[in-house]
Amino acid sequence: MRRAYSLAAALLLFELMMTAQVKQDVTTLEPGQVIERDLSGGQADFFRVTLKGGECADLVVEQRGVDVMIQVVDDANTVTSAFEAESRKFAQEQVVLVADTPQTFRIKIRPVWAKASAARYGVQFLRVRSTTEKDRLVWEAHKLDLDAIRFDYQSKIDEALEASQQAVAAAEKALGPDDAYVGELLYFLGFRKRTKGDVDSVARLDASVGI
Repeated sequence: MRRAYSLAAALLLFELMMTAQVKQDVTTLEPGQVIERDLSGGQADFFRVTLKGGECADLVVEQRGVDVMIQVVDDANTVTSAFEAESRKFAQEQVVLVADTPQTFRIKIRPVWAKASAARYGVQFLRVRSTTEKDRLVWEAHKLDLDAIRFDYQSKIDEALEASQQAVAAAEKALGPDDAYVGELLYFLGFRKRTKGDVDSVARLDASVGI
């Protein structure tokens, strides 16, 4: 389900600023492991996944009454990806980690809403496998999407548009034009084009995502 742009951007900006500032108790995840916990607004859990260069990790976060945001932080303490594609309280978030070089990723899981009631969620480390070109493209799309949001808050609309367009191109190449994530990225791109006043391009984008 598509996020409202203003909510997504505000949440991500706050998290981008705060993640590197807080000391964290981190639980190491291993392939095949499943962890279930309760979580409420204002709380967060932290996990660690270590990969060799060329490896990819598949994780699933099962939302059982709470809508969560998942952030990934790399060895350089940089937020590289954020996952919040599913806004329903009972649904799954699919998380894919890609390591071109040996990396230890930290994963932060927190409720989207600060006043969320306590509810249960589970995180499952499905597998480690060799990275494919599709994985790399989707990972790049997530990183470019975050870059675009950073540029938004720096009022750098041209840079935000370029990053947004590159994110769409990478995701479309990997997933095809009808994928839900591609639709979300197109929605954000349309928002930025509206901000710049590119009416003709916005009309074409609206048609492509069914608005």
